[in-house]
Amino acid sequence: MVATASALLVASCATTPAPIPVSEVVSMNKGNTDPSVIVTRMRESRSVYRLPGSAFATLKEEGVPGPVLDYMLQTYLKAERERQVEDCALGPPYFVIE
Repeated sequence: MVATASALLVASCATTPAPIPVSEVVSMNKGNTDPSVIVTRMRESRSVYRLPGSAFATLKEEGVPGPVLDYMLQTYLKAERERQVEDCALGPPYFVIE
């Protein structure tokens, strides 16, 4: 039974596409790939982009379209919200004091 579960886990990992690096997003855009195709590939790969604002400005200067940049930003915001929900489920709220 454990072997079957392990085999299923490995098979499911094998079907998840590799993350789409920022350099590939730029290359796809320069290759005139439709923005919806770029977003679909990022969504299917479950890529999360934690980038500083300056990186988004640079990507915009390189011609990456707004819908792609918006999706990239949303991936991090969504991942962070999910992490916070998991943290809350683990126990009482915590506070960061600086």
